[in-house]
Amino acid sequence: MKVFENTTALAAATLTAGQMVLVKGYSSSDDGNIGTYMIKTPAEYAGTPDEISDFTLANGNIAASLDLVFGDDVRGVWRRYGKIYESQGTVEKTETRPFFHDYRPTVADGAPFNTDGANMFMGFGAGNFTMSPDNTAIGDYNLHTAHNIAYGVQALNALTTGYNNTGIGTNTGRKLTQGFSNTALGRDAMHELTTGHSNVFIGRSASYGVVTGIYNISIGEGSAYNNTAGLGNVALGRRAAFDQTTGNYNTSVGYLNNTGRLSGSYNVSVGMQSSNNGITTADNTTIIGSRFSSLPDQDNLVVLGDGNGNEVLRVDSLGTGKSKLDIVSKDTTAYNLSDATGQIDTGSTLLMRSAANVGNALVQFVAQSRVGQMFSRWVYWGGVNQNVSLIQDTTEVVRWNAAGDIQQRVNTTAAALGTNQTMTFELVSNTQLDIKVRGTDGTTRSVSLTLA
Repeated sequence: MKVFENTTALAAATLTAGQMVLVKGYSSSDDGNIGTYMIKTPAEYAGTPDEISDFTLANGNIAASLDLVFGDDVRGVWRRYGKIYESQGTVEKTETRPFFHDYRPTVADGAPFNTDGANMFMGFGAGNFTMSPDNTAIGDYNLHTAHNIAYGVQALNALTTGYNNTGIGTNTGRKLTQGFSNTALGRDAMHELTTGHSNVFIGRSASYGVVTGIYNISIGEGSAYNNTAGLGNVALGRRAAFDQTTGNYNTSVGYLNNTGRLSGSYNVSVGMQSSNNGITTADNTTIIGSRFSSLPDQDNLVVLGDGNGNEVLRVDSLGTGKSKLDIVSKDTTAYNLSDATGQIDTGSTLLMRSAANVGNALVQFVAQSRVGQMFSRWVYWGGVNQNVSLIQDTTEVVRWNAAGDIQQRVNTTAAALGTNQTMTFELVSNTQLDIKVRGTDGTTRSVSLTLA
């Protein structure tokens, strides 16, 4: 690259079109106005140089400036026949469209000052010159309308007092006015947001429709597209949570995840096309798995799938605090009672493991009240002593051992039989056992056995 000491030396030169040259200074090499120029023919330039920023050379070609000078500073902005407005710190294309500026309105003692600084706007229509001033100074800077970065056509175009916002891409944050600490990356991301704050939206049209949301994160093209006023929602994946308009603290992860939901809060959905069919307004659901074809629209539902659209486990809410656990199997193999292995892998199996491997290692199912009162337990004894016991409170009622023997506790006074086809044992004495049976006709019959 050819280098000239100043613009006078440049204008006196004979250069061919297509060359790029450097000028060390405007009047002298040490005045700080370094400039870069592209040499053009008069036809390529298509205009009349002003001989201030662009110059006619000795051979008739034109040196067109590639740098824009603001006062004594070189800003290094590519120029193509635009206009410089030093009072606003801006570059405009064809004099009417802001192209690059750092405009920031502030007020001190009622008089405007520092109309540039603390922002960065680049692209046709990025930012604006109508942002509102603010008198509240925090540290060395006014907080409002400061520290914004916009890159792209119409990015952050409507700002009035917003601050600490970043919009990169055409129309990102286009309607944001007073919001703060928002980050939008991708065309039309955060398009409708006006006053929300502390959001992160990445991807084309990510959270396009959100108007006043806060603390939301959406990553992926069209993610959370229709949500308008969400709080604390997370959508990760292309078109994740696409249809949901309202709702708070929802998490949707996966391609096309949760696209059928319209509202609801405190829901978790993970997997490709998880929760897409059936669930529209329920709250407090947890759905993990892919491609479910149909799920009930009920609160407090928990579903675990196999990734192929099949449910493996479901916990249903039955209303009034009730719940039901379903372990679902697609296996149609008939159970073989003669199989010595017990066919542990056939059908639906709930496998509970104990870390102990000797003596009375056990696992148990426990029925317990809300305040911790024990009602009953099924206890499975492993290791050396293999038994199954039903324990009521702290009393063992029935025990089955590995040999097939049944041990049952017998009361000295049995309750009256109130249901047909039921039976009781009553140990009247050490030598007498009464057996009572109520038949299908409602009559209770008994027999006494003498014990030797």
